[in-house]
Amino acid sequence: MKVKKVKISVISIFLPLLIIIGCATTVKLTEFSECQDDLRIASHALPLYIVEARNPRVAILPMAAIDKETKKCGGEKLAVENIYTILGNVGGCEIVERSEVDKIMQEVRFQVGIGENAALQRIGELGRGIDYVILGTVSTNIASSFKEARRWKDKEGKVHYEPPKCEYNAGSKINLRMVSFPGGTISKTFEYTGSSTTSTEVRDYYYYYHYKCYLGRIDECGLISGAINNAFFGSPIFVDALEKKLKKAFPSYGYIIEVKTHRKTPEKRVVLINLGDQDGIIKGSKIQIIRFKQKRDPVKGNILFIEDIIGEGKAVEVFSDKAWCLINDPSHLVRIKDAVKTEVRGIKWPQ
Repeated sequence: MKVKKVKISVISIFLPLLIIIGCATTVKLTEFSECQDDLRIASHALPLYIVEARNPRVAILPMAAIDKETKKCGGEKLAVENIYTILGNVGGCEIVERSEVDKIMQEVRFQVGIGENAALQRIGELGRGIDYVILGTVSTNIASSFKEARRWKDKEGKVHYEPPKCEYNAGSKINLRMVSFPGGTISKTFEYTGSSTTSTEVRDYYYYYHYKCYLGRIDECGLISGAINNAFFGSPIFVDALEKKLKKAFPSYGYIIEVKTHRKTPEKRVVLINLGDQDGIIKGSKIQIIRFKQKRDPVKGNILFIEDIIGEGKAVEVFSDKAWCLINDPSHLVRIKDAVKTEVRGIKWPQ
């Protein structure tokens, strides 16, 4: 029986692949040009930090201690320090100097929960150029429990003994709010929880029955501080989740400076935005196109800036300070001076 030899050419292998690649969506900017509709300009007012192409300024206000344990150990101050550490490494925002924050706090005599709304409005007036403030509360708890001695065998038959011990556990909860200006509306809320544990060996039962695992025999504030730190810098999984939240909290904002329409397919449009490689834009970066609506708060009477997403797109050609983006439907709504938003790239975390 003869076996037929099958000749496989290089062309027969790579031709289907070339066809598939050739079918991939590509954008040739030379096929787009300006038409009359592309010259229309959006009439909305842009926030100052978008016009000035700068990162939003963020002021971190003093935190409020909910319970006596937190206040005794200065837990609210530690939480503020952790927020400064995180935001200092996040990027995408400019942190207001502490001296400037202290000066504003003295002026308005700010206290969380006490005349808070009026104080925030006053902060917006005094702190010109402040786009966001972060404030919130810190609560902690600490408890002890007695663990009986235990003895067990492993798989190899070796006997192990664990003496009786007093176990001490501390928990923390940090609630943060990010308030945007002008308007004084809450734009984001965050809740972090953490815990910390330590133990001491009980050498005789007299100690347990007499002291009942007395909290005063350990460093309570050290344990509470550990729980607060773990709320911000806990497990890698938690840090990754926190990273994603902060990326969305401080996106890069820009605006459209030019619009073009495809000559053969009018529903296809591209826009030139004032964000580029230096702002974290890379080829394929997704953007949202936003038009700001101004509404008056029915209770406070102040003007609110509300983001209205009118379209989406992705970067197809990127330069150092600008980028061309292909717009998805409905592209006909897009105008020059519409705002664009995209997540910042990369967050460095303290080791």
